[in-house]
Amino acid sequence: MDALHHLNVRESVLGGYDVRFVDFKLKDSCECLTVLVFIATPDNPHYMGPAPLSTMAIEIAKARGQSGLNSEYVFKLADYMRRTFPDVVDEHLFLLESLVQDYLQYGCKQCQVEDRTFERQLCDYQEHGENVLVTGASR
Repeated sequence: MDALHHLNVRESVLGGYDVRFVDFKLKDSCECLTVLVFIATPDNPHYMGPAPLSTMAIEIAKARGQSGLNSEYVFKLADYMRRTFPDVVDEHLFLLESLVQDYLQYGCKQCQVEDRTFERQLCDYQEHGENVLVTGASR
């Protein structure tokens, strides 16, 4: 079984995700790629709907699937983004990564200050002159 077929079965047939092809415009380019995305649906038993990042971080820190720890997925994705796209700051992903790390290290207390942490981190990014890319999940 090829990897894409396995992923489709795991995520859409068994997992409660919609599979869509969407156009993705490359930064500073007219080039557009068609990419495959998996979007969680309310049919997914683990679907949280709109939730604060702190709530997401706690769930991610506690969750484990057949492929391993959910926290490892977030950490590897954030690491990949930093290495592959060093000029892009995905504030949503990096803050989520930070909150998951905080929860794993300190417990829930650190996660409860999400809004202030988010504002502080945005200010830090702007002070250092980094490019901030605002991302969000679509449904």
